[in-house]
Amino acid sequence: YYDSLDFRYAYFDIVALAALVFALFLWNSSIRISGHLRRLVSLNNETQRYFTRGDSRIAWLKEHIIYAPLFRTRHNREFQLSRAVNMGILPSRFQSLVFTALLFLNVFYCVVNIPFGQPLKTAATLVRNRTGTIATINMIPLVILAGRNNPLIPLLGISFDTWNFFHRSLARIVVLESIAHVISFVVPKVQAQGWSALSTSLHVGGMLFYGLVLVAGFTTGTVAARRVTLVWVIQSPEHLEWIRPWMTTILGMDRRREILRIMLFITRPRNTKEIHSPSTTVQMFPGRPNPDTLIDMEIENQVGAMGVLVCGTGDLSDDVRRVCRRRQATSNIDFLEESFSW
Repeated sequence: YYDSLDFRYAYFDIVALAALVFALFLWNSSIRISGHLRRLVSLNNETQRYFTRGDSRIAWLKEHIIYAPLFRTRHNREFQLSRAVNMGILPSRFQSLVFTALLFLNVFYCVVNIPFGQPLKTAATLVRNRTGTIATINMIPLVILAGRNNPLIPLLGISFDTWNFFHRSLARIVVLESIAHVISFVVPKVQAQGWSALSTSLHVGGMLFYGLVLVAGFTTGTVAARRVTLVWVIQSPEHLEWIRPWMTTILGMDRRREILRIMLFITRPRNTKEIHSPSTTVQMFPGRPNPDTLIDMEIENQVGAMGVLVCGTGDLSDDVRRVCRRRQATSNIDFLEESFSW
């Protein structure tokens, strides 16, 4: 139910932006038609006194909204705290009104119908899903408005500078939604398990999430993956406690054995008795993995194209990258790397 609401409100958000563009198109079209008619009438008219005064309502709109600065007169004069620190310019009154409307709509769509009276975990999960969905949808107009070849510039007769302001404004809204998305994930996690559990989840959560998605998609027939091998390197078996909830979830999923194989490498076992494989699909090995051996083994059993995702130390990532590059002539391999670097 809430997933459908998330996409519905994201759809409303896009519709609101499209309505704004359409309104601007109508306004610009009326200006162009009026100008064209005025030009036709004025071709053989030397005085043109009829056009010296405009409609009072249009004049008020231009004076107080369209051409007006935000406050008194300052608009394009930049605010500089020093020669090195530039704070930019103030938006016009019209730009400010549009930005305020966009901000209000996005806040409204992110919180409407969220049951904040329910337990924190429930409400936070819904906020996380909602903010993530709407932030992702907002990336579409964000990208369209980014370039100087924006098709709306000639269509609506609005300058690149104005569109750039809306691009930056929408980007700030997306950033705020992304921050809310992260906070709604962090807060219930910290409340339930403390900060230490959160730090470990941030390191392994990405790859483990992919595993859940692929296995679930295989079961429902929504992904093309037919073989998934998860290789995880840890120092001791105690580190398995980090992902015990995830392991419990994924090992209990329907048809998991048909697609998923988990290989755990223990680099610093206290003794060999700690190393035992629970099943053929969940295996444990002492020492470090050999990327050449592992990837060659997957190539031998490859079903269609293969993707290799690595997240770990720089040395491990470089080794996996090297192996994937050298197998390009014999196998269709896509290499993906998740890293944290400067």
